[in-house]
Amino acid sequence: MEALNRLRTRLDKNRTPITHGVVEPKPFNPTAAPQPSTEPNTSSNPKSSPSNLVSRRSQSWPVELETPRFHLKVLIYCVNLGQLRSRTSGLPQRDLSCWTFISYGLANVAGGELVMTLLRRESEGPTAYPLDFLRICDRFYGEAQRHCKQLRRWQVLELEEPLFDREDFHTVILGFQNTALVGMEILEAEKVTKPYFHVLLLTDEEADVADKHGMMRAFIVRLDSPPFFPCPEFVDRDRKSGSSLSNMKGSSSLRTSSNQLAIKGLNVLQEGTDIYLLVPPGQAEDFKASIPFRSTVGQIPLRIESEMHEACDSVYYWDKPNDYPTRRLCAGPLASQLTAMNFLNICPNQSTPAITPVEDGCLGKYWITT
Repeated sequence: MEALNRLRTRLDKNRTPITHGVVEPKPFNPTAAPQPSTEPNTSSNPKSSPSNLVSRRSQSWPVELETPRFHLKVLIYCVNLGQLRSRTSGLPQRDLSCWTFISYGLANVAGGELVMTLLRRESEGPTAYPLDFLRICDRFYGEAQRHCKQLRRWQVLELEEPLFDREDFHTVILGFQNTALVGMEILEAEKVTKPYFHVLLLTDEEADVADKHGMMRAFIVRLDSPPFFPCPEFVDRDRKSGSSLSNMKGSSSLRTSSNQLAIKGLNVLQEGTDIYLLVPPGQAEDFKASIPFRSTVGQIPLRIESEMHEACDSVYYWDKPNDYPTRRLCAGPLASQLTAMNFLNICPNQSTPAITPVEDGCLGKYWITT
């Protein structure tokens, strides 16, 4: 119980408040960041797709655009990142810059806004930004309107048309929540409606891994000393796929091998030798109702898939090419080792009641409630 109280104290300290229901967007202050002097032009090609690039002779920032379907406001900033660790793309270190896209108005139906940071290519001028983010905003707005879906961390959206003219970019994931904007840390406090979620993209190969082995297998950067934890907060259109099903050969952790608990937003994490399952307060009743039924059907293991809690500063990941497939990735040398796990399997037929670490998750026989 003492360990549990310590954990609750740490999580309360690190928890970012989430606003529920309707959120009014904050008005944009034109004196803080001047609006463009001219309306943005679209591509001269009438058949161009949203991912075609637009270009203008001169531009002041931010640029204000409107999404084509639901007319949401989107502000675009051009930001110089300096000598950011460009080796995330396998390129020599160089001056990097990006575009930061921020939505306004999505929170009225979806309970939050979207932010996307997109790396600029060396060949692209400051005003050659793609417009794919506008399509992403409209899709999330439509989903929220039709299905009353509120934005949430690790939410996944599958698109039929690829993004950024890259045939393997179909999967959008909402990663970090309310974290500082890359290169624009002082902007967020006054200009971005909270909560806001950073848009990340999975390749089709990574999406296959997430579908069969869990989301955390797909997005974690497999490096001993990553420049970003647990993955970059920006979109790199030229990066290689970080994981694939061929890398998963030998893994016994398959979502299809057990009953999959449908409830989202659960967190399995470890502190010292203790392992915890955190259930969001709003889903506690649904969770309790699901366990007695699902955990006894045919004595098949019940798989509880975990989403990485924002307070975690380390995470287990499965790395087959190494002698020790299960490894721990830390945010830095001072990480306090509150470690995220990918799954918890409740196994009625397990011979021992002890919780056993397996790959990037764990197995347990008995269900304990507090």
